[in-house]
Amino acid sequence: MALVAEMGQLAQVLGLSPAQLALAWALSKGDDIVPVTGTQRVAYLAQSVAAERTCLSAQQLVQLEAIFSPQAVAGERYPVEMLSGVGI
Repeated sequence: MALVAEMGQLAQVLGLSPAQLALAWALSKGDDIVPVTGTQRVAYLAQSVAAERTCLSAQQLVQLEAIFSPQAVAGERYPVEMLSGVGI
């Protein structure tokens, strides 16, 4: 949970939502990485474009690598009561 709070704080410092920060991080991974976002609203498209224009510092990228590290993932993807509804 501490990593989620750290991501929220970093997003706030950058003036982004956590989703925008995650998108900016994914875009920083290389020109061969193309995150696909889906939206039905122009406002959300504008938020994705703003994320694309975000330049992350080397220190911020190190922080985000720790947050998005596979080792940092904990818990189930869905609550137990939802598993049957998603075919698991």
